[in-house]
Amino acid sequence: MENENVSKKKHTGLKVAAAALTSAAAIAAYFKITYEIFKKACKRGVTHFDVSEDRNVLNRTNTSWLEGQVHQDRFIVSEDGLKLHGITIPASNDAHEWIMLIHGYDADCTQLLGLAKTYHALGYHVLTIDLRGFGQSEGEYITFGAKESADINAWIDELSELDQGCTVILHGLSLGAASALIASSECINPALKGVIADSSYCSFMEQMKTLTSRLFHIPGTTFIPGLSFWIKKVADFNYEQSDVAKAISIHGVPTLFFHGQNDHFVPLEHVYRLSNALNAPGIVEIVPYKAHGQCMLDGNYMKKCLLFVQKQFIENV
Repeated sequence: MENENVSKKKHTGLKVAAAALTSAAAIAAYFKITYEIFKKACKRGVTHFDVSEDRNVLNRTNTSWLEGQVHQDRFIVSEDGLKLHGITIPASNDAHEWIMLIHGYDADCTQLLGLAKTYHALGYHVLTIDLRGFGQSEGEYITFGAKESADINAWIDELSELDQGCTVILHGLSLGAASALIASSECINPALKGVIADSSYCSFMEQMKTLTSRLFHIPGTTFIPGLSFWIKKVADFNYEQSDVAKAISIHGVPTLFFHGQNDHFVPLEHVYRLSNALNAPGIVEIVPYKAHGQCMLDGNYMKKCLLFVQKQFIENV
């Protein structure tokens, strides 16, 4: 009888040990998967999530036009010591009105040169920047607006030093739009007069839920705890810092929102949540039949941008 009890205890102990090992293996696998997702989303130099819907926009670069204009590479240093790159393209007039162009995910400062060409032709000075982790800017990790916002505000300060009395409007696409919106909520420089936000997401967390749900066909919340761990441990930011809707609900500036009706990368509901949250005047333009990042291919896109830009600059003379 005693031997039988000992045997049962040993058997139970083995089951507990096996369960513990299985549990430990599962936890290790979970954190390995979430680390790979984190790298794919945030780390420089890896294959990022496919944003194929906006490739038409990426192909609208016009470097030959830029080479024919007076322009200058400029560099500033971020709060955390990164060297950041941008290009100024001054107009041939004495106006002090600047458009800052902020590219989307997995792109660089040349992505929106088509817009730069139009703005410049109408007499606006242009600054187009490389966000941290892209182009000629330093940075190992993309922080989805958490740190990019401070970088953008540093560029606004740079323009104020370069052109005293200047006024600035931010025009961003996707990641650039979200970063611009968070920057506007934190900006204390009176030079900032408005934001054009094209295809912005509400928050990095919401966007990761959408992407991971699509990739793994399971609830998007499954990987959020692991991703939260890695973005804090490795990239030194958290989800709250990249919550666009929360940021602009506290403080905002006049904003023109664009979103494609057929945007599946950032669902349409995001723009409505952002516009409802905005603590400032806002306009929402839904562009029929357009996917993510393709709003600017619409024939009325620049007309609406220019009406907004002119209104903000005139009202702030």
